[in-house]
Amino acid sequence: MRTTPPLSTSPLPFHVPHPSQVLLSEGTPVYHVHRASSDITTVVLHFHAGGVHAPEMPGSTAMAMEMLVRGTERLTMQEFAEAVEQLGGQIRSSAQRSSSSIAAVGLTEHAPALLRLMAEAMQTPRFDPTELEAARAQWVSDVRMEAADPMWLASRALARVSFYGHPYELPSRGNVGTLEALTPEAVYEAYRQLRRAPRTIIVAGGAALDDLVPTLEELVQALDAVQPTIAVPAPVVPAGRAGVVDVADAVQTALAISLPGPLYSHPDFPAVRLITTVLGGYALGRLFTVLREEKGYTYGAYAGVDVVDTWGTIDISTSVGTEATADTIATIGSMLDELCSQRIPDLELNDARQHLLGSYARAMETPQQVASAIWRLLLFGLPMDYYEATVQRIGQLQPSELEPVQQRWFDRSAWLIGASGQSSTITSACAGQVHEIQTWMPVEFER
Repeated sequence: MRTTPPLSTSPLPFHVPHPSQVLLSEGTPVYHVHRASSDITTVVLHFHAGGVHAPEMPGSTAMAMEMLVRGTERLTMQEFAEAVEQLGGQIRSSAQRSSSSIAAVGLTEHAPALLRLMAEAMQTPRFDPTELEAARAQWVSDVRMEAADPMWLASRALARVSFYGHPYELPSRGNVGTLEALTPEAVYEAYRQLRRAPRTIIVAGGAALDDLVPTLEELVQALDAVQPTIAVPAPVVPAGRAGVVDVADAVQTALAISLPGPLYSHPDFPAVRLITTVLGGYALGRLFTVLREEKGYTYGAYAGVDVVDTWGTIDISTSVGTEATADTIATIGSMLDELCSQRIPDLELNDARQHLLGSYARAMETPQQVASAIWRLLLFGLPMDYYEATVQRIGQLQPSELEPVQQRWFDRSAWLIGASGQSSTITSACAGQVHEIQTWMPVEFER
């Protein structure tokens, strides 16, 4: 028989190394976490600009970042890839909704050489028309393959009912229509905008900063003068709506459900993260236990918390057989009702707490993870002791403190549902659960 351990209120042995900070001559901040024993070093150049900052041409920022690693003026794509591989490292670039980055990751002894290649990619990208067309063709193929994934369709339906008309609606790479409309001029203009976007450099690992500063100085001096990024307005998100993608021959229903959630800086965030873990943050969560273990509807059902710029969400996802659609939606609704009205048992809370605290520790193991964690703090304007304070708070939260948070954030009257599958079954299952239901065909998400 399992016994209930006492609820922890003692300090937890969790620490994230706080970076030192230097300013380069152009005013660009460099945050450095030195781990002398680390064999790996990560250097990341972040731009405070992403896909939402080029709404007139969706996907252009992501494509511009892709082109950075497809050759330089001096090196073809093949030659560039070979130069990186000879150093045993990687140079990666990507664009998210609100930021973009290019990173060099590899052995500490080769960090200066890898950084020089990364700087070359940023300063003098090749923008070969043949490579641009190859990248476009690959992305179009990828998006069309994604469109065959029921959960992808459910997620896109959720984004449409949540953010229709707002830059958050589209994924960072856009869709088939926007990709096909991308011109070389639009992609290069997105690159030019990145060159003048506010930027931050993060270095984590074994390399000494003095060994990297000369190349970092050269890199930022070659970029353009910084211009502030235009702020993206917060979305106006409705409540109680469902979006359904009709897949007539589907044998399963994919569900992507969201509730409004707190931002990282909100005092409720640690509690919401803990409560969400109870709901479905791991294999002992209620969603997994009931929908998989008790009812046998699915291989997995999960819940998590996400934050993007000015909007946070509590997300729930699962896929079930068509015949189980109505009971699954009703069951999830009942679980939310229960969270709003009942205290979480001590044993269940402790299990979720231990899993969540372990996940924070596991997320700080490598230089890449530390660099990403620091960037999140900078991007959202959080203090450097944020993770330690959050872990401490999670360790101290008592059931009585969670109850008002449960009532504030887990009220299903605010939920939004995205789904794909047989529309007649899903719309019937959603009747009475939401105020409005919209239905689309899969092809409508290509344009």
